[in-house]
Amino acid sequence: MAPARSKAVSLEDRRAASASTVRPIDGGAFAAPILAPEAMEVARRMYNELRPAETPLLQTSSGQFQKLRSGDSDFCTATPRWQSDIAWISPLGEASFRFFQALFDRLQIAQQFAFLCEVCLFSAFFVRRRAAHKTNFHRDFPGNAKTVFTFMAPLHDMSRLSDCQLLCQDHRGRIRQYRYQLGQAIVFGGEFVHSTETGVAPQPLAFLCFTFGDRRMLAHQWLMAEKTCRAQSFTYQNLTGRVVELRPMGTEGFAWVDAALPLAPRSACSAPKPRVDSGEFREM
Repeated sequence: MAPARSKAVSLEDRRAASASTVRPIDGGAFAAPILAPEAMEVARRMYNELRPAETPLLQTSSGQFQKLRSGDSDFCTATPRWQSDIAWISPLGEASFRFFQALFDRLQIAQQFAFLCEVCLFSAFFVRRRAAHKTNFHRDFPGNAKTVFTFMAPLHDMSRLSDCQLLCQDHRGRIRQYRYQLGQAIVFGGEFVHSTETGVAPQPLAFLCFTFGDRRMLAHQWLMAEKTCRAQSFTYQNLTGRVVELRPMGTEGFAWVDAALPLAPRSACSAPKPRVDSGEFREM
């Protein structure tokens, strides 16, 4: 009996220690300090070294796709036909996925958020954007409020930008502005309502993004989560730890899909840009 009690206490202690490093912010999100700044520098170097590969730009009814390369690793950028120049730059193949997995491990995200769930990395990518001309309020993982989470950390200093930040809906339904900070990530659950704030930055902005969640989630929860993972990244990891690689297929809809499971349609609604007040997490 004594060893069992010791193990239970140890688990509680680890979860309490992980929770102590993050700060809840209104709306159901968390502000988390970056525990390994050198890992962010590795991510920044990889992002800066990305170059188009010698393959044609693929145009589809849903957006455009371009293969990129950095060193020996392949990536693919997807730019949807939104009123924004936002692009997702995701791993293309297991080698580039393992690069992101190594970053995830060095940043100690699983340990930092052990109080939420038994953490498993699902997908990872860079987000690049400079201009957004219309808000697009949405939930990343509808129906998975407490089983799937998004981690976003800026690669550039955004402290001087009055706009181009993140708009969030708090528990009272008010729209507020979250201001990105170097050395800090925002982490939020699948039902968190948010949008990129409209505006034009002086230069392209980049973010490191991870999708992680509870490896013990139910089958129907994973089915919903996997559809979004497939929409965001061309290589992802499932609940068993197997890396899944998507393949090109046709020119209608999303060009890079797996024939076994079509991509889920995105659901979003638009809202006018609200007025910004002062503060770090600003009420709109």
